[in-house]
Amino acid sequence: MNSTLIARIKDHCRTRGFYIQDELNPYNRKQNGVASLIGFRRFFSNIQFQITEQQFNMLCTEYAVPNGIDVVKFYNDVENSNSIKDLQHTDTLSVIPELKKLKNHLAGMRTTLRDLLSNFDPNFKGYVSPDSFYRQLGFGNDIKKIVHKYMNESTGGVSYLLIQKDIDNIDTIFKPEKPDLKEIAANIDRARFDIAYALSQFDRSRCGRIASDQFVSLIHDFCHDISPIVSFYTDCDGYINVRDFLNDLMSVTKQIQTTQLTSNSIKTKQPVSNPEETIDYLKQQLYLRHIHPKFYFGERSNEKYLPMPLFCHIISQMKIFINQSDILPLAEHFNTPNGVDLQSFLQRFDMPQKGAPTARISDLRDYLLKTHQRFSYLAARSDRQKEGFIDGATLRTLLTRLQFYFTREDISAYIVAFPAANKNYLDWKAFSAAVDPPEIETPTPHYYDSAEPIKPRTERAKAELKDEVLPILQKINTAARRLCVSIEDEFTSNDSLKTGQVSVKSFYEIISFAELSSQELQILIRNYPEVNYVDLCKHLKSEKAQPLLSSSAIITSGNNAKIYEMLSQLKSNLQYNAINIGDIITPNMNVERATNLLMKFSKDSPAILNSFRDKRRPEIVDLFELQRALDMTKAAKAKILKCNLTTLNTELCAMRQKAQARRRKLDSIFQGCERSISVDEFIKRLNSFSISLGNRELEIIKAKYELDGGIDWMSLCKDAENSHAH
Repeated sequence: MNSTLIARIKDHCRTRGFYIQDELNPYNRKQNGVASLIGFRRFFSNIQFQITEQQFNMLCTEYAVPNGIDVVKFYNDVENSNSIKDLQHTDTLSVIPELKKLKNHLAGMRTTLRDLLSNFDPNFKGYVSPDSFYRQLGFGNDIKKIVHKYMNESTGGVSYLLIQKDIDNIDTIFKPEKPDLKEIAANIDRARFDIAYALSQFDRSRCGRIASDQFVSLIHDFCHDISPIVSFYTDCDGYINVRDFLNDLMSVTKQIQTTQLTSNSIKTKQPVSNPEETIDYLKQQLYLRHIHPKFYFGERSNEKYLPMPLFCHIISQMKIFINQSDILPLAEHFNTPNGVDLQSFLQRFDMPQKGAPTARISDLRDYLLKTHQRFSYLAARSDRQKEGFIDGATLRTLLTRLQFYFTREDISAYIVAFPAANKNYLDWKAFSAAVDPPEIETPTPHYYDSAEPIKPRTERAKAELKDEVLPILQKINTAARRLCVSIEDEFTSNDSLKTGQVSVKSFYEIISFAELSSQELQILIRNYPEVNYVDLCKHLKSEKAQPLLSSSAIITSGNNAKIYEMLSQLKSNLQYNAINIGDIITPNMNVERATNLLMKFSKDSPAILNSFRDKRRPEIVDLFELQRALDMTKAAKAKILKCNLTTLNTELCAMRQKAQARRRKLDSIFQGCERSISVDEFIKRLNSFSISLGNRELEIIKAKYELDGGIDWMSLCKDAENSHAH
């Protein structure tokens, strides 16, 4: 078997998203795992794989069976084969540092090599030229070394997909061996240097990771060769995982202390006799681990007194570097006649309690008043169950939508200040009453005795529909329907204050799609003063302003009887394929291109589209008029083709055989039904016998056995009894 050719087929299908099994199924019609030579050749044509005649004959000889090609064996060999990149030998171990730097660079850019170089590989071959690689990533020494190692001699390109694969697996495949920490542990313990506290000073965010240069500056004096330690504990983003380093260092130091090495260069931690210093040391170590001493005492943490031996045993099991000589003075410091005062000991490790945060109600109220926003509108939408309260996450989301700066303490303060009946929830109605600005009320007129009453403001005079405006309105309606534009929505979106008026500039921009002349625009402005779009929209909806049907849309006359028949047949074919004319032809499409697309559904598409050319631009199709004409046309009755009759005969034979397998006749499925049954009832009764139909077979049956809007099941069963398998 040619492994290289099989690997090429696998990589070709994987990079282009082809599923080999799905592509081979249409040629395995008998479901026996055998395909014909013609079907096997069509498989390579469908996946667009270039294969020579010699290679095809070699595959046919390899997978030949008496009746054709064994596609099951071919599929298994392709799936179990190695990738073409696995067959290429690449010395990757020598460029691990460069790959790590490249990985950190790509992580900073938030991209991958596949996304970065895909534009230079239009055929998805998996490699690009060195010039393209240098253009995207620079001409540094590290990049040149990577290009040299991943250069494909046969193609002359750089295998960037193989580089991406090695970058993704660099932490699992090329993980360095764990370094020996005995030297650094012994030197740190000899110097009595608190490495954990020193590393915590650089870990401000308490995430357990610091920069590599900071890590090197701390440990370079305690070890001769720190490169294995740095490379092992470095994450993919270039930071040092100090949490894992401290755990390994503590375990090694504990082994050194327990084995009691005789070497003078290794010493254990000196005992601390002062209990206060021991408590400070425990605080420091437990703070780095984010653990409270209650965790070690478990259920006994609620007891007030503990026996001294038990207290000393629990302290010794904390896995903290503390000598036994320090534990006994600590226990005696908290000892009482009843035992060790555990609660006093645990209180020394409690964090100081902060005061309750103050809610910034005034700041939020001033912000909402300045920005003309209301919190109650958003909260009412979020409270869909109408419960009257929201949680902290929803409150953070609403304040973010309002673009109000807040902190985590503000959220907790708001919940404490306006608590709901359920704990940890906010009563948004009370909160809205406190922060929302007062609604603007219309001031009532004040009357003085000496002055006359203020007259109410008269309504604006409504514009009348004049004859000189009708052609312009019809032109606007015609353009709006052709381009699917909602004029009223366009005006409303520009009228933020809901005054019913827009500026002249906005009016020109909205009506620009109708391509009106300057004289027509002046007529509109004169008849609709102050750009009163409310009256304009009302006049556009009137019957007089509706667009007139063009001559091409009036097709039911005797002169256009042929066009009517063509449209009737076209509509029937479109309904049979469950597709709309808008799914085939898009607005402003060229007539020649639309003709080629519509030829699949009607042979008369040139004559149809020539009758529906746009008046202003004859080179494009007037889709609006064509859609209108199809809506006015009655669909012709679908014809049953000869190929469909063969499909119908095969399906009826299969239905009869499934009924016979249950020792029943096909007509017993529809027992008790009228001669004409609905399509849903027909499908439901077939499903009860595990008989399923495809969309194409169901459409053929509906066209063949249609009766009073349903399906004639008696004729269908009679034809099924007389059907035979091919």
